[in-house]
Amino acid sequence: MNMNADQSERERLVAMIDGFWAMQAIGTATALGIPDLLAREPHDDTSLAKAVRCNAAALQRLMRALASLGLLVVALIAVVGLAKILSTVVEQGVNRMGAPAAVVGIIIAMLVLLPEGAAALRNARANRLQTSLNLALGSALASIGLTIPTVAVVSILMGQPVLSGLQPKEIMLLALTLIVGVITLGTGRTTLLQGVVHLAIFAAFLFFAVVP
Repeated sequence: MNMNADQSERERLVAMIDGFWAMQAIGTATALGIPDLLAREPHDDTSLAKAVRCNAAALQRLMRALASLGLLVVALIAVVGLAKILSTVVEQGVNRMGAPAAVVGIIIAMLVLLPEGAAALRNARANRLQTSLNLALGSALASIGLTIPTVAVVSILMGQPVLSGLQPKEIMLLALTLIVGVITLGTGRTTLLQGVVHLAIFAAFLFFAVVP
């Protein structure tokens, strides 16, 4: 029990350190004016170091850190782009099966979240529950914190109403999921029964999506 608690604290500390160095790297690049310099004309490490009056080796480490952050964004865009390409093939398969159109969205969402889901499952099997929760909840927060505001802003700019597309039974399942999630995470301790309840709700959602 103490070992698990120590491991959880270590993982939390590592996550905080990762977030701190990412913010520091972006803040340092902004303070040095690197984005403005690169926007005007291309630079190599030596000329950029001279322009910002910085040590070349230190600047190279900063640029590598910024490149790693940029690659994460590129990877995310690539995953979403591939999901868009696959949507046509998936839609054709769903139409041949005679399933509702909502199934296409579910399959695409599962494909987009597959890397995080697989990593969360792998960490859960290795008894790294804190990391597993961070991965799973991080994916959900990314969808809620990025997708929904983006759609809302676009709808306001284009003057188009936003329709949730949720039927009463789906709204009830969503509310039930939120309630169960609060109970599961609010106590600070989870059980096998709570996990089974979440899986049962998810199975009910899939059933009603295929058989409306």
